[in-house]
Amino acid sequence: MSLTVPENAPGAFTRGSSYTNLENSSVLAYRLQGVTVDTVIQVCRRATETYAREILNWPEGRLTKPDIFSSADAHVGAESVEQCAELFAQHLTDLYQSSSPKEDKTTLSTYPYAFIVVSPAELPHNAIVVVVAYPDRETWRLEQRLLPVDVELGQCLDSLRRGDISAGAILHRYTRCGTGEPLTLAVQSPLRDTRVFAVFSTGLTSALPLPALIDPTVERVPPSEAMLHLVADPANSQLRVTRDRMLELFPLICRDDARRGWRTKGRALNRRVFICCDNDRPAEEGVLVVRTDWDGDVQADDETLRRAGREAQVQETRVGVKEALAKAREMAGENNT
Repeated sequence: MSLTVPENAPGAFTRGSSYTNLENSSVLAYRLQGVTVDTVIQVCRRATETYAREILNWPEGRLTKPDIFSSADAHVGAESVEQCAELFAQHLTDLYQSSSPKEDKTTLSTYPYAFIVVSPAELPHNAIVVVVAYPDRETWRLEQRLLPVDVELGQCLDSLRRGDISAGAILHRYTRCGTGEPLTLAVQSPLRDTRVFAVFSTGLTSALPLPALIDPTVERVPPSEAMLHLVADPANSQLRVTRDRMLELFPLICRDDARRGWRTKGRALNRRVFICCDNDRPAEEGVLVVRTDWDGDVQADDETLRRAGREAQVQETRVGVKEALAKAREMAGENNT
């Protein structure tokens, strides 16, 4: 059984990977029609307390009872698990958009890869629907499983957000959903933003770690699939360049990258926008997202391309390092090359 979820779902799940500290993020709890808010609160409390008592030896032991769940803000119950998935994707999108530039960009209040659904059909069996999101090649998938309320629900979700277990471990252990086959909600929208952005450094000498600061996923994919491209000066292989050199190099880098034809999965270096680290403390001072207005013609000769880079009008926006990739996509607009 498949479902097409909103267009923003793949981006919402993907953006969650930029947050490295999720162990205290709340797992949202939704309810279907026929379930009250009080029931959801009671289920969450019971799941947490049974886990804390049986596994963490709370309150006698040294470990405290964790806060795992948070009831979703909904005036009425959802009609289906599918609708909960839609609400969850929209919640994440709204959460990203409402965050302040000054907020800690390593933490997120909501865990972005799982939620639970309290269903009137499963409550009599002391079971709760758990929906987990995971990447599968070019798409994101959502799968649901039934977990017992007592002990296991709290233990699995706490372990998942702490990174002690994977979504696959839950899917493998809990193989049935209700009385039928496991329901797979296949996100039909692929991760189709194929734009790659060049990364320059005019202020950071040791720039090799810079792409991973901006997008941690670059360490988990081959360079041909990465969304960032750290630029070294072809004249001397140095990563740190002057601002003038950066501007004249950009069109040349775009041309040479296109000629190589080495990128996979439709990736292409964007010819309008790049990212620049102009200081030696990007985690504290942020980076620049730069848009230039050169014509993007990579068929020109070297000198023409250098001149186009030097003479181009430039728009710069400073953002936190974790926001740079999203800002680059925004400034690039619909332009894929």
